[in-house]
Amino acid sequence: MNHNWLILLVVSIILLAIVLIRTRIDYRWFSFALLQLVMVAVGLFLINGLGWFGELHIPINIMTLFTIVILGFPGFVLLIVIRLTLI
Repeated sequence: MNHNWLILLVVSIILLAIVLIRTRIDYRWFSFALLQLVMVAVGLFLINGLGWFGELHIPINIMTLFTIVILGFPGFVLLIVIRLTLI
């Protein structure tokens, strides 16, 4: 069973590489996304480190960063609401 997943992963990586090689990559989009990712990470670090929201602590990991980068401010509010609801 595990070999099937490994084969599927390898085939999908090869197909993704073929698609990326055949299409032009717009580096402006990549630099914009990277800049936004860094800004979100610094913002979360400042909010967690300075304690602007009291005892609220949002962990800095890939999922929280991408949630805020993709959704923007509503993603940040979503993470706050989830954090306050679960704790």
